[in-house]
Amino acid sequence: MKKLLVASIALFQFFISCQEKSEKQNIPAFEIKGENDVVFMEIKEDGTIYSNNNLIGKFENQNTLKDKNDNVILTLKDGFLYDAKDNKLVAIDSNGKINNSSGNTLRWDENGELLNDEKKSGFKISPVKQQLFRPASILLYSYLHIHLTNQ
Repeated sequence: MKKLLVASIALFQFFISCQEKSEKQNIPAFEIKGENDVVFMEIKEDGTIYSNNNLIGKFENQNTLKDKNDNVILTLKDGFLYDAKDNKLVAIDSNGKINNSSGNTLRWDENGELLNDEKKSGFKISPVKQQLFRPASILLYSYLHIHLTNQ
């Protein structure tokens, strides 16, 4: 009985430590660059996001984008982006491809360049890794969505 209790406790601790690691999992560091390789946004390994060396937000658990005041801006659930009020905004597939409501398609090509309806947009990602395409799309969508709705 004592062995069973010890084994149960060890299994429970293992489960909890695995769950904590997956919840704290973040994305690798990367940059989104614009024209002439100017860094537009820089994402650090801890998920913090900088633009022009100013902290502008943070990725949390690879699925939640927060502003610098720790307020939720966007959340990715089941392949869809939702705003802070839980309104469904747009679908983003695992490769970062976005089909928006106006019929435009945004996607990253194999060279890490963002294409808007198959035309180069001037944005690219560095390093070029498929796992970074979705978070980069979330960032660019948030930037465009916020700036277009505030005009």
